[in-house]
Amino acid sequence: MLSLKMEKISTRVAIVVSLLFLSGFGAVFLIFISQPRRPKIHVYNPVVDLGIINEKAEPKHIQFKIENRGKAPLQLTRVEGSCPCLKLRLDLHRLLPDKQATLTATVSPAKNAGPWSDTVLLYSNDPDKNITKLSIKAYVEPICTVVPSSLIVENLRRGEPHKTELKIVGPRNDTSFKVLGLSSTSTAINLLQINRADIIQELGRSIWQAFISVNPRGLESWHDNIVILTSLKNQPEIRVPVSVYEVPDVKVSPKLVSLRRTRQNPRPTAEVQICAGNIQEPLRIKDINCPDWLEVSTEDMVGCNGRLVRLRASVKPSRKRERLMRGRIAITFEKNDTSLSIPVLLWDQPPG
Repeated sequence: MLSLKMEKISTRVAIVVSLLFLSGFGAVFLIFISQPRRPKIHVYNPVVDLGIINEKAEPKHIQFKIENRGKAPLQLTRVEGSCPCLKLRLDLHRLLPDKQATLTATVSPAKNAGPWSDTVLLYSNDPDKNITKLSIKAYVEPICTVVPSSLIVENLRRGEPHKTELKIVGPRNDTSFKVLGLSSTSTAINLLQINRADIIQELGRSIWQAFISVNPRGLESWHDNIVILTSLKNQPEIRVPVSVYEVPDVKVSPKLVSLRRTRQNPRPTAEVQICAGNIQEPLRIKDINCPDWLEVSTEDMVGCNGRLVRLRASVKPSRKRERLMRGRIAITFEKNDTSLSIPVLLWDQPPG
């Protein structure tokens, strides 16, 4: 009797344990089958460093391997870069699970001398990472370098030319590189001497020196370019910008004469002061030219040894009316080749 009861209890326990096991497995199975199928993007080489490349080198081709590690198709919707020197091509736009695609990036290094980098954005339907960032970087080495790369001359005075030196470093592994000459549109920039200074044996580079002279032009400031002629077919010219700021022969205040004619003031007047700057002689005016609607008179030279001249500009009586009239006061001085041009604006108030 006792053994029969124990057998019934054991049977019930086995049934309960079986139900619990089956219910747990079912729950796990339901959780497993209820999980959504999702794509998952993976890029094997998201960062590429090209190292040192030459500015005139052939375009570099980079391949990014993209894989779908998810359970649903991966859709690559768009790819874009920020640099116009970068061209992108994707061979596949839809990847089934465990399949791969290749993104080819072509880099053209021209006109990007120095450290260079770009970020490529890859858009997809991966819910966890819909934008994947890829990075490309390099150091673009110019074929030739000029030191300094631009020339700035300040406080240039009459009779005191500025002499300076340019160093031209040739390309790698080309000791036959030559500087053939220098040219400029301005006659104020003169070439004094060109010679080969040194050869960097470990790099196979030639270094050339060019000695130049910058002379004043009688302008407050002016800009030009020095063109260096080389023996290279792919870089026959190198341009070096030049900015020159001179101590002017004369200083004018104001630099622009603006007059306004009204009914209450039909003959507006302005005073112009001209002060000697760079020249040492007393200021003596030789000639004055101005528009026919303007009258310019001079007062006696005042200040130390005639270093200051005052002009009075006034509008002549006229029935001619225009909303805006433009002209210039042109002045030449005696005993030197100094000349001066002052712009003038006449504003007319409309009648009424």
